[in-house]
Amino acid sequence: MGYGEGRSLLYADKAEEEWFEQDRLEKELKAAEDAVSKESKGSSALSFLGSTLAAGITFLTTKDLKSTAKAWALGGEAGKWGHRLVSGYDPEDYALSTDMGTFDVSKGADIEEINRDFEEAQKAQFWKDITGTGATLLTLGGMKSTGIDWLDKWMSPVVQNEGAELLDFQHKLQLKGHDIGTRPSRSYV
Repeated sequence: MGYGEGRSLLYADKAEEEWFEQDRLEKELKAAEDAVSKESKGSSALSFLGSTLAAGITFLTTKDLKSTAKAWALGGEAGKWGHRLVSGYDPEDYALSTDMGTFDVSKGADIEEINRDFEEAQKAQFWKDITGTGATLLTLGGMKSTGIDWLDKWMSPVVQNEGAELLDFQHKLQLKGHDIGTRPSRSYV
């Protein structure tokens, strides 16, 4: 075998391996992206279903809109967390293979970064769900039967003060007259 023939075989082997690895990577990446999409859609669907069922049953039994609104929120949370319990999604199950063959070993670091991104996205979604549940429970916990939210009571002094400042400013404008914002006239006597 001559020098040129060996080099040609090396290039052919390298091209074949690159094609194989690229094809495998694309298939694995598509499978991982599809799993994430399925997880997200499943969570949204169960959240909506939980909200709809809880609100529908509550409205049919109580005919109270405030109770229905609470049931909508609680049903959505129950659906979201119920999906988390039964889904079994784990980013490690869809991790991309870092074995890049003989020639493109340096691509392994890029693939590890993609795997980390999938794991971080899952953790971020988990914490987003926790904060969303906390916000929902805080809002529901603050609602009173009178229909006045605790946040309204807490914010009312701030709103009243802002309104007073605005009225005070408008009053000052009326006292100064129409020439406010213009230069004072100079008298040249």
